[in-house]
This record gives sequence, structure tokens and C-alpha cells, in this order.
Amino acid sequence: MAKTLSFGVLHLGIAFGVSYALSGSVAVAGAVTLVEPLCNMVAHYFFDGWWARREAAKGAARAAVAASQAPRWSAGEGAVPVRAPSAASAAAMASGPVGSRPQLQIQEQVAHGWALRARLAA
Repeated sequence: MAKTLSFGVLHLGIAFGVSYALSGSVAVAGAVTLVEPLCNMVAHYFFDGWWARREAAKGAARAAVAASQAPRWSAGEGAVPVRAPSAASAAAMASGPVGSRPQLQIQEQVAHGWALRARLAA
């Protein structure tokens, strides 16, 4: 918090100095020093909203691409390939404290998926 406050004071000092150097007026420099941070706060609010929508759209696009590239498992197509877990699956299973709820859920889902694929392949 001290670092944030220090930077805020530094920012205000720089804004005042630059405004005074350009205008030669203490009143104009003081007004700019107070108005500029307020404008930045409003701009930051709208920027954060835009950024969140942008990231959500990118995540949805990535999910759609991943879903379109996922292998199709079907008993009607004959032999079903059984693959080893991907590096991401292995990392997900290994993450978290041993026995934690998220880790157990992932392990159960992976185990269920492999059992289902083995039955379909048989």
C-alpha cells in the first residue's frame, strides 16, 4: 500500500510539474493535476469492461476450436483408439494437494473416460 501511495504522490507531482511548465499558471497546473486522475479513473473503468469482454470472447473461441478438434469416440465406427493422457491432463491430475477435491474429481473423470473408451473398443 505504501508503494501505491508513493506512486500516486509521484504521479500528481509529475502532472503538476508538466502542467505548470506548459502553462506557467499555478491555477491551471492545479486543475490539470486534479482533473487528469479523475479522467484516468473513468477511462480505466470502461477499459476494464472492454478487456473482460475481449478475454471472454478469446476464451470462447479457444473452447470452440478445442471442441472442433477433439477426437470423436463412437462404438459404431469399429475399433476406438485409446490414447494416453495428454500432458495437460497429466499436469491437471498432478496439481493440487494430494487428495484435494479438484484433484479427485479430475482423476475420477479421466478414469471414467478411459474405462468407457476401453469398453467401446472391445
